[in-house]
Amino acid sequence: MKKIIYLISILSVIGIIISGALLLQHFNPTINLGLMSCGNGVINPCAVVSKATFSTIFGIPLASLGIFFYLLILFTSFIEEKHFQYPILIIFPLALFGLLTDLILGIYMLTLNQICFLCLITYLITALIVVISYFIIKDIKKSSKNNLKTLFKENFNIFIPSIKRKFIFLYVFLSVILFASIISTTFIMKSNYIKSTSLTKQQMIQKAVEEIYSQEREYIDFKNDGFLIGNPDAKISIIAFTDFLCSACNHLYKMEMKIQKKFGDKINIIYFSFPLDKKCNNEISRTVYPNSCKASRSAIAAYELGIFEDYLTDHFKNYRKIAHNYKTEFSVNTIKKIMKEKNPSSKEIIKKINSSSTTNLIQQHINFANEINIRATPTIYINGLRIEGSPKFEILSKIIETELNN
Repeated sequence: MKKIIYLISILSVIGIIISGALLLQHFNPTINLGLMSCGNGVINPCAVVSKATFSTIFGIPLASLGIFFYLLILFTSFIEEKHFQYPILIIFPLALFGLLTDLILGIYMLTLNQICFLCLITYLITALIVVISYFIIKDIKKSSKNNLKTLFKENFNIFIPSIKRKFIFLYVFLSVILFASIISTTFIMKSNYIKSTSLTKQQMIQKAVEEIYSQEREYIDFKNDGFLIGNPDAKISIIAFTDFLCSACNHLYKMEMKIQKKFGDKINIIYFSFPLDKKCNNEISRTVYPNSCKASRSAIAAYELGIFEDYLTDHFKNYRKIAHNYKTEFSVNTIKKIMKEKNPSSKEIIKKINSSSTTNLIQQHINFANEINIRATPTIYINGLRIEGSPKFEILSKIIETELNN
């Protein structure tokens, strides 16, 4: 049995290391200013997950709780049997609770359309600890001929002997101290992070802008079949290759609306559709968003009906509801709501969505995107400067200000 307990100890150490890496990721200022994108150009899914609202509980990063969880299992695995007859009876419920928590977190992670592989490894480690613990307990039941209730009663009986009672209290006390130490360290890291970002944020934004300007400009003849939002005669155009179900594109849309509010008629935004769905885009290696072709068709239909801007506003307003379960019915209802004065029938709208002109325009956008080697969404161009991913508002704003002043 000791050899198997050692295996649990090794898994716990691996879990501590990975949780530590995730904690560093959480407090890394460079990642906080990084880009988010979908498709083959995803830069760091764990960075996207670390920004999610569920990545902290009462301000404490889940990675910190992960370190405590694996340290507690490691500590328990070294308890001698004279203190607890079966230390595994402590490890099993701990690991089972951890696994149930992981399942909930995994569901939340899927809502972001991003998979953090470091997170998945910790989930696998916890699952292995649960499985190993279960089989050890099964063997103990068989050899002792006692049921599980009796085993737990023997293991946690704090009334006999007194030395055992003292050890249980000591175990709980040390666990509390361990938890307090992890949380204290976390808040020290958080404090240092806040200090570093408050001192260097402007420098970091400037560095990110300089990196974008260090690349060679791509002077591309963008065709006139993009979807225009804003002033047609604007000095600056933001060309955006987008997937209408892409989480990073949703983030970019929010940034673009803030940018448009700041710069007004000085800028416009031109969208090209690049669905990450092999049903209509055979050039991509895998389907990322299974209903993207349908979503693109609906967006194009809205553009041809002259309501693209209003449609896009409603689309991204409801993004969380439709991203994982998009249906054409949503678009039909949205178009009917926007065009209520003309009162088009559902049949007319569906016919427009499935028309040959819509099919041809999607294919034109996809072919054009592949010609200029678009690898991920969003990919944007500003006066020939290519940015793959969704930049921070400050970075995008700084670039536009620079271009307007040149």
